[in-house]
Amino acid sequence: MAQTTQSDQKRALVKLEVKTEAGVELRNPNASLIDPDTNKQIVAFHDSTAEGVPYGVYVLRIREPGFKWHEQRIEVNKPDVSVRLHLTIADILDTVRIP
Repeated sequence: MAQTTQSDQKRALVKLEVKTEAGVELRNPNASLIDPDTNKQIVAFHDSTAEGVPYGVYVLRIREPGFKWHEQRIEVNKPDVSVRLHLTIADILDTVRIP
């Protein structure tokens, strides 16, 4: 049986299309793919694109200021993967500290 090296592993291009509830596109959102077993970042997105992503299952994590944090499971199993989603505006929370 042949051994698979990292260079032999199939890799993909993952593209994001992130919009607000009003339909405004967010360019270059703060997004990354997380290994669900280790909770470590595998790759970050640049200009809404991640290149050279090894095939597998990931958690897509988006942390965009002013919006609720978003996480979803995605499976990268073909050369080009597109993800479209809408972010919800964050709620305003008041924090009160009592000495």
